[in-house]
Amino acid sequence: SDGILGANMCVKLADTPFPFAFAQMVQVALLIFLAISPLVVAQYVVPNILAVVLSFSASICYSALNEVARELEHPFGFFPNNLDAFRQQHEFNERLLVLLEGPIDNLECGMR
Repeated sequence: SDGILGANMCVKLADTPFPFAFAQMVQVALLIFLAISPLVVAQYVVPNILAVVLSFSASICYSALNEVARELEHPFGFFPNNLDAFRQQHEFNERLLVLLEGPIDNLECGMR
């Protein structure tokens, strides 16, 4: 009963979409941060090169964190970077079927 309850909770969590309005608000807040942070950092940091480095690193870190969160929101989407699990499963099943066909008389793997 605990296993079924846990499985049902996982299904409920996977089926509940992330609020679109919140995602858009986070995107707008990040854009505002990217526009304003160089100005604020330049006011408080005296060496200009240090201000550039700090502003750039903070902006890149927050943008990377946002991209990781977006990827975690849809981990199994069909994107060019994802693995083709259907093709891999099909190839794996084909190899299993070859094993079920019977003994192999002629091995051509380079070993004698």
